Amino acid sequence: MNTKIDKKQVMRLYHSGMNIRQVGKALGVSNSDICQFMIKHNINVLPSGSRAHGKKRVKLDKDQVASMYDSGMSQSKIGTALGVSGAWIREFMKEHNIKVKIGRPKKW
Repeated sequence: MNTKIDKKQVMRLYHSGMNIRQVGKALGVSNSDICQFMIKHNINVLPSGSRAHGKKRVKLDKDQVASMYDSGMSQSKIGTALGVSGAWIREFMKEHNIKVKIGRPKKW
């Protein structure tokens, strides 16, 4: 790993909306070097899919997500409604201990 990577520069580029690959390219190092550097220096990495809408950052509310899920919406539909991926909603629910229902009753 390149030891001349500057933490402030990585944070500035990453938080300006660049993804890890773009930060690595801008600094002339591999994206795996940037990823390892960010982990080593405790720089928070956004979940995959969180940059799908350019520089827009989406902040999710735990109660809102839980309410939408409890009302019967799928994780995928919640993601679509909130502008993120269903996978991001799954991770968000896992991280915030929102209980996931095992299977859904079939409507006959």
